[in-house]
Amino acid sequence: MMKNKFILAFSILVFLLIVVLIGYDFYTRNSRLKENVNELDIENLKEIDTTLIKYKELNPISCANKEITGLAISSKGILFACYSNGVDVFDSVGKALYSFSLKSPATSICFGKNNELILGLTDHVEMYSVTGRLLNSWVKINEQQYITSIACNDENVFVADAENKIIYKYDFDGKYISSIGKKDSTKNCKGFILPSMYFDVKVDREGQLWAANTGRHQLENYADNGDLRTSWGFASALIEGFVGCCNPIHFAILENGFFVTYEKGLNRIKVYNQAGEFNGVVAGSSHLEKCNTNSCSSKAIVNDLAIGPNNTIYIADAFSNAIRIFIEK
Repeated sequence: MMKNKFILAFSILVFLLIVVLIGYDFYTRNSRLKENVNELDIENLKEIDTTLIKYKELNPISCANKEITGLAISSKGILFACYSNGVDVFDSVGKALYSFSLKSPATSICFGKNNELILGLTDHVEMYSVTGRLLNSWVKINEQQYITSIACNDENVFVADAENKIIYKYDFDGKYISSIGKKDSTKNCKGFILPSMYFDVKVDREGQLWAANTGRHQLENYADNGDLRTSWGFASALIEGFVGCCNPIHFAILENGFFVTYEKGLNRIKVYNQAGEFNGVVAGSSHLEKCNTNSCSSKAIVNDLAIGPNNTIYIADAFSNAIRIFIEK
């Protein structure tokens, strides 16, 4: 009887010892994992091989302490920068030319087919002459809208609504035509996933629509009827991919069809070829230390991208109230 009690007690002791050892191993392994993750996030991802950086920065254009929200550049290199209550205009060397006021905060800007300015004013669209004369104010599609980007080809205007996760297609008279990007298996559309209030659209040199599906870490190309034609991009901590909850937050398209992308969090600007293959770096975290675009709020500071003549890359740096300029080395 005593022998059985001794065996039982010994067995319980061994069991408890095993539980303690397993718990200790789990705790220390988990701690090491956390340390490695933090080290990866803070150190490794910010380090970029200098041989990958293919651009150099020129002197920036000061924007007189105005928080820029969008950029549009004419074929002659004239810059139009919109902000909370107006638009500033600069010549090709950064000299301030003139400005005009807006009644509502501007979130985005682009040129129309006749060089008129099309502006997203938070919840609706307005069209202006380049001198600031109001030409048209478009009717809202939804009562609750948050317009983050506008692009157009020769026939249509595409308006990105981050609140409703949809792209509206208009004609140049402001007439609504259709919506693009709703989940629809017949169109091969899985729908936009937008964890944050960033939603960018652009039109390529063929006039085709591209949109950033940030939650899927992809750029997507849509046909005129709204069918998803193709997409590229993947989530990864590697330089070739897009890291974080939702990237790229902004993108632009070069004259040769290559893509320039902007990632928040790490703040890195990269170039991809037409097939979506990584081509090089414009600027990394060390170049963009003050551009700490990390917030997912609709009130987050925006760092827009635009392409000027000769594939010059312009960045609306709202943190330093400047337009930063990058050219190929």
